[in-house]
Amino acid sequence: MTASWPATRLKDLIDHVLRETGLSQAQLAALAPMDQSALSKWRTGSTKPKYESLQAMGRALQERFPGP
Repeated sequence: MTASWPATRLKDLIDHVLRETGLSQAQLAALAPMDQSALSKWRTGSTKPKYESLQAMGRALQERFPGP
């Protein structure tokens, strides 16, 4: 991991999404779709997500929880 990798910020964002949506980590991972262990590794900072993976999760959340 490098100093420029904001793992804590990503964890905070994922935790916020989980709180706001009421989804479990497993449900969020399935929605993306991705393996729950990969999402867990993002939250701990042990792996850095690919940009495409973040985009896929964002699209899935937007479809499931459309804004106003």
